[in-house]
Amino acid sequence: MQNLGELAYLFVRDQIARPMMGVRGDRWMALLLSLFFFVWMANLMAVVPPAQFPVTGHIAFPAVLAALVYVVMWVVGVRNHGLIGFVRHATCPPGLSRAETALVAPLEFLSTFVLRPFMHAVRLFATMFAGHLLVALFATVGYHFLIQAPTPLGVPVGVVGVAFTVVVTALEVFVQAVQAYVFTLIAAYSIGDACRAPVKGSG
Repeated sequence: MQNLGELAYLFVRDQIARPMMGVRGDRWMALLLSLFFFVWMANLMAVVPPAQFPVTGHIAFPAVLAALVYVVMWVVGVRNHGLIGFVRHATCPPGLSRAETALVAPLEFLSTFVLRPFMHAVRLFATMFAGHLLVALFATVGYHFLIQAPTPLGVPVGVVGVAFTVVVTALEVFVQAVQAYVFTLIAAYSIGDACRAPVKGSG
């Protein structure tokens, strides 16, 4: 169990924290490791009887987690850059002229402070919800044609439904782990970008 725990820690550190945040990512391992495993375990509820529904398939859970990351990003950004400095750091890429900055800044503001937290939550929710709907659809087909109303023509359809249920469930298990990775990766990027020192001449 200790070896498994160490492997999980090293995976999150070496594949998420350090690539997105550099060596400062080690300081954020408590949050990132917790996020990764909470999201992964919540996703796995989709294939664990008797519930068999992904916790993150309810929008409230991804929304709260994304909001937590958003608040941490703001706190870290303001602490490192000041309020105005953080907004400028996030919306004004270095090396642009004044005219280019005037065009890019509103788009960067919308992307960083509105769309990113929204998509952070919706990406996880939509993927888990849609995947579970597919499993439920094929399972219903199998149950209907094999158990509820079996007919000579319906039985082959039911068998196909059961086969697809197994295949889609296996795919969903893989996607659950990927989505936990992606969610934590975006969190690390958002916080890491807020921590990053501004480039000289970027304002």
